Amino acid sequence: MRIIKKYDYCDEHGAILYRNVRLEKHDADGVRLQKTFFQQRIDPARKGGWINGLEGVRRVPYRLPELAQRAGQDVHIAEGEKDADRLEALGLCATSIADPNTTELKVFAGRNVFVHEDNDGPGRHKATTLATALQDIANTVQIVRYPDTGDGGDVSDWLNQGHGLEDLLKKIEDAEACQVTPEAEPLPYESRCLAEVKPEPINWLWRERFARGKVNLIAGQPGQGKSQLAIFMAGKISIGGDWPDGRQCRQGSVVLISCEDDAADTIVPRLLAVGADLSRVHTLDWVLKANGEGEQSKQLFDLAAHVPALASLVDRIGDVALIIIDPVSAYLGGLDSHKTSDVRGGLAPLQQLAAETGAAVVLISHLNKGSADANAMARVSGSGAFVAACRSAWLVESDPQDESHKRRILTPLKNNIGDDQTGFAFQVTSVSLQNGLESSCIVFEAEPVAISASELLRGHQESDEERGALGEAADFLREYLADGPKNSKAAQKAADDAGVAPRTLRRAREKLRVKTQKSRATGQWVWALPEHANTCAETTNNVGQDVQHDHAGRTDEAGQHEENDQFDHLATSENNGQDGQVGQGGAR
Repeated sequence: MRIIKKYDYCDEHGAILYRNVRLEKHDADGVRLQKTFFQQRIDPARKGGWINGLEGVRRVPYRLPELAQRAGQDVHIAEGEKDADRLEALGLCATSIADPNTTELKVFAGRNVFVHEDNDGPGRHKATTLATALQDIANTVQIVRYPDTGDGGDVSDWLNQGHGLEDLLKKIEDAEACQVTPEAEPLPYESRCLAEVKPEPINWLWRERFARGKVNLIAGQPGQGKSQLAIFMAGKISIGGDWPDGRQCRQGSVVLISCEDDAADTIVPRLLAVGADLSRVHTLDWVLKANGEGEQSKQLFDLAAHVPALASLVDRIGDVALIIIDPVSAYLGGLDSHKTSDVRGGLAPLQQLAAETGAAVVLISHLNKGSADANAMARVSGSGAFVAACRSAWLVESDPQDESHKRRILTPLKNNIGDDQTGFAFQVTSVSLQNGLESSCIVFEAEPVAISASELLRGHQESDEERGALGEAADFLREYLADGPKNSKAAQKAADDAGVAPRTLRRAREKLRVKTQKSRATGQWVWALPEHANTCAETTNNVGQDVQHDHAGRTDEAGQHEENDQFDHLATSENNGQDGQVGQGGAR
């Protein structure tokens, strides 16, 4: 959506009271797909400033100074300002009225009024409502109709068919006086007939993943790369770069609202690390409010109260494609993040802003400490309304299978507008900038990953449990071998009786660097802690290493194989050998 025109509404003397801003969205061929409007009033505390909304402002007809100057002349009311300007250009006294229930109508007293009706259901309803409101004020009220302009056609469409002023005057002359039956009372609702809603495709920021005109969410534990991902997205948008799946994004501007990272030492270096165009990235630092003494105070952005200020910034920038709020929990003001009604009410203005401007809103959120067995969406902090209100929600979490703890996974929590349910893996890497500063950025792997958010979180729970079992196994083995080497078969039997799985026992041996030795006295294989090694050894084998030769250079293969066979049998019976292969002799 981009701003097409700003229509000023003035008092009788020409002083601006407010304005109506028209936005349109067009396809690649320039065909208009959608239009919308929003209103702004003058900000009395800031010269040249505007505030969204018309609270406390006097509502007047469009072109009121011209109506007042041409008192007594017939008045032509079009549905919109564009059509009113077209009629005025033909020499007619023309205006437009947004809402007859809130607009001053005294300027129409005693005059002949012609209401130019749009050729569709809403147009006919609005014309009838306006004629009803004017029936007891104007001298006469007539409705001029354009049935040959097609569905939704108006006076401008009719003129575009080749008709001129003379044709229009003839049509006006033939218009019959309007006979209307006033409604007993205003309808207590606002509704739409869906037959009059034109379907349109989703406007994607990142195709199948993040949509423009919608609210989206990225959640994860602290330090997992959520903010880095947001910076990556901002950088790509600013230069029209490529997403990790190879698709190119449309260039646009970005608004960043963040209180966790400093702009100078963190945000800007990170943007530079991803090659961002800094002239297209803006931060909303404070919302300015005038106090009773005319002075301005700085306030932290508040979702419940300050979305109009954000809308004003978006309007001034003009081509905003992405709005990032990091973290959303810091900007809830007095809202209770655990109450569904508060969250839905707080996000509603943000949803409307996204829809009206066509910008994608991305909220950054943390995870709660819920059980990994629960639905992954329930792990997002606060009320479930956060995820419910967002059209797509994504989890950033470390890969539980990565022993380096550097690999991160981006996978969907919810994606009910896109078909692709795959995610991506990335790492945060250090970057040296030209000015000598050190920063970091994320680097994506080439191939997508297919792991659900629930599977990813369950993997962490299993890893935590496995680490706990390993510690217990190590404690058992350390105590069992504390007083010297022990027969390996007896040690395995004792571990099994203690509930230690063979796979975990092998990992505990590796952790403690337990030695496998052949006793000189008995000829049997024994296990020993490093400090007890070689006290009775004929042959020694470190866990995970090849069997060592004895002093004569021979290898006791029979004993080695017997030991391996016993241990491998136990390990295979538990996990079918899926934990990886053990080196020759390393099963002892």
